[in-house]
Amino acid sequence: MGHLMISEYMIQLYVKNDYHNYKFTACIIILLALAGCGSKAQIHQICQPLHIQKLARLENTYGVKFSYNDFAKPSWDSLKSDDLTETDLSRLKEYITLFSSEFSKYPPAFVVKTGLKQICFCKNLEVGRQYRAAIPDYYTETLYYDIYRGHTQNGYHADVIHHEYYHMIEQQLNGDAYYKDPAWARLNAPDFKYGNGGAAAQSVTDVGVYNHPIQGFASLYAATGLEEDKAVIFACLMVAKNHKKIMQWSQKDTILATKIKYMKDFLNQICSAINDDFWSELSDKNFGG
Repeated sequence: MGHLMISEYMIQLYVKNDYHNYKFTACIIILLALAGCGSKAQIHQICQPLHIQKLARLENTYGVKFSYNDFAKPSWDSLKSDDLTETDLSRLKEYITLFSSEFSKYPPAFVVKTGLKQICFCKNLEVGRQYRAAIPDYYTETLYYDIYRGHTQNGYHADVIHHEYYHMIEQQLNGDAYYKDPAWARLNAPDFKYGNGGAAAQSVTDVGVYNHPIQGFASLYAATGLEEDKAVIFACLMVAKNHKKIMQWSQKDTILATKIKYMKDFLNQICSAINDDFWSELSDKNFGG
């Protein structure tokens, strides 16, 4: 079994009992996991029912499978990671809490239309011998998240959750995660040219800091590639403290303001539930309005 995909019957138990009997349900899940995956199920044995409940709710709401080990073979051999074990439990609990809070911002219909099928929590995630905090596998519709890399940086993981998801959205809706959207490119100053892409900037210090370094960009990382620029705008809109920053900057930066409008319009085309009311409600939740 090796993953946290809860059966339809288990999910129904959660719903029918309004989560009051989750301890009993969690025990059933643990026994099923033990029967299917041996010693790797030990993480289930000590994982608090509350955290199992959070993933069950997400699976039920979005139809996305969550895994922490025994992943299916990725689409390319250079994508590698290590399974989580019971020694990673403390960090996994923290990550599940954060992930649940961030991912729950999305309307279910939006996630369905983006084609996302699986989310894998892991450690020592890398591609081409370059360590990453997250990697999208566009061909299996899977997002890999390293629960450790960058976790000491305040707010970093919340940003990564949305940023990498956007790359998969672009692949699904525009046919290429690296789509060089001509309409977006025209929003920049006429003489602006993007850099060599995000992969080339992974080792550059502070490249991802949101500090509005130049007109039209929330960070230097956004200027490395058009695909990164879009993902940065998307993630900024979804994460509380960055949302506040980018909206303030956009008041005096017409390029940034136009990019924000472009992104909101694009998301609304995907899912009508992402509308003005959605952004207003998200801001109220984020900032206590």
